[in-house]
Amino acid sequence: MGQATPAASVGDIESFITLLRSACSDDDVYQKLERLLAMPDEKRRALVQKWVEDLVVQRAPTDFIRAIACLLDDQVAEKAYEVIYRCEHPPLPPVGALWVGGIAAASVAALVGWKLFA
Repeated sequence: MGQATPAASVGDIESFITLLRSACSDDDVYQKLERLLAMPDEKRRALVQKWVEDLVVQRAPTDFIRAIACLLDDQVAEKAYEVIYRCEHPPLPPVGALWVGGIAAASVAALVGWKLFA
């Protein structure tokens, strides 16, 4: 049995690039991802780890799970924040209004509603 060759970088993970592009083209996705990436590293990592575990249980597409898992890395998350921050976007809603879900891009469409804040 052959093993898949790991991606050289997150730039090689097309679903991660699609996630960032979705954030730049969809205000809802931008707002949700921006809130996640603005969290302190420890909190973000814990939340992303739980999210990935939930996605595995829900049998989400592997590419999407890999895209979200990229956000476990502090440097990747910081760079992703820089990338999406340069996108044109409207003012952010109140923190309590934040939910992760509904990413429009086909490769990440399996995202299920996942509450980030109470």
